[in-house]
Amino acid sequence: MVTLFRSVPLLAYVVTAPRWQGKGMATTLIQSSEQALIRQGYQTLYLVVTKQNYRACSLYRKLGFREVGENWNLVLGREKQ
Repeated sequence: MVTLFRSVPLLAYVVTAPRWQGKGMATTLIQSSEQALIRQGYQTLYLVVTKQNYRACSLYRKLGFREVGENWNLVLGREKQ
């Protein structure tokens, strides 16, 4: 699912059923989403993943994503002071 966060697309909840994991389904979904966003004029795509989700992190890196932040609460402006 793609939604907008501060006018930038945010890819959220990429989930693959266990029997389909490792078969390229998530790759196809993400690449298709990226292409659709490019056609709409977007040049940036964000996603959020926990560092402990090693398989997802590996996939995202292979697809060209890089870490741009660490604290989602701070990005959302919900950091407690």
